[in-house]
Amino acid sequence: MKETLNLNYNIEELFSVPIHYIKLNDFEKKRDLLIEYAYNLKNKCEGRNASNYGGWQSQPFEIHNHDDILHDLLINIISNIPSFKKNIDIKCDAWVNINPVESYNAKHCHPNCDIAGVLWIKIPKNSGDITFISPYDFLSFTEMHSYNEEFKKKTNYYHNYTYPPQEGAVVMFPAHLQHKVDKNESDQDRISVSFNIKLMNVDC
Repeated sequence: MKETLNLNYNIEELFSVPIHYIKLNDFEKKRDLLIEYAYNLKNKCEGRNASNYGGWQSQPFEIHNHDDILHDLLINIISNIPSFKKNIDIKCDAWVNINPVESYNAKHCHPNCDIAGVLWIKIPKNSGDITFISPYDFLSFTEMHSYNEEFKKKTNYYHNYTYPPQEGAVVMFPAHLQHKVDKNESDQDRISVSFNIKLMNVDC
């Protein structure tokens, strides 16, 4: 007769990838002003091509001016992240994205910084989700396929993971984490602000 093992089985998660998710209260008061800000910037400045296909992306600019509505908002968001130590200095560069119909952002990461992020300003329905690709996608390809859905859901151990964007929300993540933005299949522009954070004077 085959013996039935009595197992005490637990799952411990180690070396996780932190995703910071922030929802801004009263964003409706700023939304229209930020949309106007984005279009004014597009009318004044030449764009660039980076990961964007078909959309407009501004040149990067340093975030430092409290008299500027976008600068002030990002400064206040980043400086109030409760997970950061209080004595860390932060340098932040940002750029505005306007993605019309059919445009998207190919898979990429953000080199030369520590944390990357995006602020969603105008997000019509079906205008493109953000998908993160696991840093273990290649190394653990077969292992990932061996687990059942209950395990994957409990541990968030996937090849990739998709976040539906929301207006007035911010997501921040390690800059090495590859990600992409799906094609805009709505009939309106999708507007967001991406940013890079360098962490300085960190006591390691």
